[in-house]
Amino acid sequence: MVTLKKMLSVILLSTLILSCNTNPATDRTSSDTEASSQITLSNHTVISDGHPMNLWEKKSQNSKGAILFIHGRTWSSLPNFDLQVEGENLSLMDAMVTEGYSTYALDLRGYGATPRDSTEWLSPNKAASDILHVVNWIASRNSSKVHLFGYSMGSTSSLLATQKNATDIASLTVFGYWLDLDFKIPESPGDIKLLKQKNTAENAASDFITPGSISQNAIDSYVRMA
Repeated sequence: MVTLKKMLSVILLSTLILSCNTNPATDRTSSDTEASSQITLSNHTVISDGHPMNLWEKKSQNSKGAILFIHGRTWSSLPNFDLQVEGENLSLMDAMVTEGYSTYALDLRGYGATPRDSTEWLSPNKAASDILHVVNWIASRNSSKVHLFGYSMGSTSSLLATQKNATDIASLTVFGYWLDLDFKIPESPGDIKLLKQKNTAENAASDFITPGSISQNAIDSYVRMA
């Protein structure tokens, strides 16, 4: 299990270097807990190729930049990027707001509050297109380019989006990047039958395999949000 502090350090390193901001990140304290409780979560509907995409937002006053988080294959944005646990600082969105960044987290098609489309499947190109539509929407509202952060499967979708069009992208951070670029993925047969399987609470909890890396209360909260 990746800790918030490690993930926060990766994002800060990427955004601060690429935006030429040399202020060091500091450890979060009890005052940060109080500050994060004042941060408001809102959501927007962004239309991408005629499909409604749910976008979560936590805004910083006098923001020095905007970050868009893209989740992975299994779970939606909020449990990954805005995990709320009483007495613990586990929300990555809150952490970045306290560092002066406005944060956004996209629910891809079929995840969280974004419905599936008529095909019921999310392809890499479709995900990349949706990301670019949302990046453009955020950039136009903030009058600045967007720092794009992709986690796990979201890292490959974010990379693909950046390769397609980086006009509104200030930086790209890929975290938990799983793809070996030297490996040639074999083409699937045309008659392959795609399987559908419901996620379960047990599956959500199974991601936490490192003893002592996270409290049971946090795991329970993650499962409820997932």
